[in-house]
Amino acid sequence: MKSKNYYNRIIPLYYFFFFGGQSLITSYMNVYLEKSLGFTGSQLGLYTSITPLIPAAVIPLIGILCDRTQKYKQFFLCFIGIAMGSVTTMSFQTTLPMVLLLGIMIETSHSATVSLADTQITEYCSQTAGNYGLFRMGGSIGWGVFGVLIGYLTNFLPLDKLLFPTYLMVTGSALCLAFLFPKVTMESRRVHSQSSNNEEMDDKSSKVSNPLSLLFHNKAYMSMLFVTILACSTCEACLAY
Repeated sequence: MKSKNYYNRIIPLYYFFFFGGQSLITSYMNVYLEKSLGFTGSQLGLYTSITPLIPAAVIPLIGILCDRTQKYKQFFLCFIGIAMGSVTTMSFQTTLPMVLLLGIMIETSHSATVSLADTQITEYCSQTAGNYGLFRMGGSIGWGVFGVLIGYLTNFLPLDKLLFPTYLMVTGSALCLAFLFPKVTMESRRVHSQSSNNEEMDDKSSKVSNPLSLLFHNKAYMSMLFVTILACSTCEACLAY
């Protein structure tokens, strides 16, 4: 593993570019669909309501798969690539069904990438006493910088000529940095957690062996999930209009 200072530069830069690219899609996709493809308000509402639903169902399954295979980085890189491929294909589509399908793929890939990146970086921070909040702040800066930049550039070029190429360049930079992520292993932490709580978990494990069932039996998790869905659904519905 390279020096801590090396990763202290790589990680915030990754977040800067990844969330910079995501801000373009989140902030300007509906504008593109309306202005360039002529989508109506009902079509925009359909796009905004459907595209987050599939990721909400799929992401827990991806998490379980990664936990079992321990291939976090491989899946992480794969989903960045899928997001870029889906956005590239979206630039050539005009029909609602294909736009919906690609929108679902984009949202799923983005959500999976955020989850897998955070899993690796929080583990890295726990092993090296790193500052996760400082790393993540790079994403907030990138979101603001690229969101404002693309809005300014639309004064000179049409959005459909800017949105997709800019996204691909910015997210491509994030992909290059993702290859440089530190190699972390989750196994030791998981084994330690299991051994320290072995007696307490024996009874629960015998009753709830499925990881998804275990989550659904967690009242705190279900409460947080309900509040998150309610808040995000409201925000997404307002964003569409």
